[in-house]
Amino acid sequence: MKFTFRDMGQAAEVNAPDPRSQTRDAFMLLSCLLLAGVAVFYGVLFAVDRLVAWIPSEAEARMFSEVPLEHLLPLPPEDPSSQEVWALWEDTLERLRSHPVVLPLAYRLVMVKADQPNAFAVPGGMIAVTSALVDAVGSDQAAVAMILGHELGHFAHRDHLRGLGRAVVLGLLLTTVVGSDLGVLGRLALNLEGLRYSRRQEQQADLFGARVVLDTFGNTGSFDRFLRQLAEEESLPPWAYMFSTHPHPEERIRALETFMREYRSE
Repeated sequence: MKFTFRDMGQAAEVNAPDPRSQTRDAFMLLSCLLLAGVAVFYGVLFAVDRLVAWIPSEAEARMFSEVPLEHLLPLPPEDPSSQEVWALWEDTLERLRSHPVVLPLAYRLVMVKADQPNAFAVPGGMIAVTSALVDAVGSDQAAVAMILGHELGHFAHRDHLRGLGRAVVLGLLLTTVVGSDLGVLGRLALNLEGLRYSRRQEQQADLFGARVVLDTFGNTGSFDRFLRQLAEEESLPPWAYMFSTHPHPEERIRALETFMREYRSE
């Protein structure tokens, strides 16, 4: 059998794929996938935030009551009996927890060993403070009250559960979508988003703590000076607080001063 080549002329040009059209279609497909991914990302964050708000304090206490202490703390616990001011911390917490806006939980204080001053709320009602923070505060009850009031604010706003829920859900989501390796840009984007949310949480917890402390003790003492002292020890330039979980100390102080003026005038 003999095959004869026939020239298709313009018909061949019409049926040939257009490279520009293929590129445009691929770009539109990738754009749609990106937008869908962003929508799912923020949809999950929104859902977690709303669901956490419906978890009763009793349910939270039950969920974490049987979890060993060492599994909840990111740092090793330390015996606080060597700290002479520890009784002041415990007494201050007892006075603050009776405020009507404080979430009803079985709060307890623990001290963890660390060289950096810090405090954090742990699900279930645990407030952990580092040994360096206890040393830095000393016997300044107003500073102790503001620190504890701040952590009680995290409990009241359910920040600790939101952070836990976001970490679990988003970790599962991203692992399912892109696998275990998120890439440098993916990790950076998630980290910056989490830090931005955390800074907002910190500001709200500051104002909650100020309200509880003002109602309980009548003043916040020299907490602004304590914040400035911590900032000097950190020696961070102002731009570095973009990557920090806390707002700049001067920003926190201005917000607290504004809140206290308005709250006292009510």
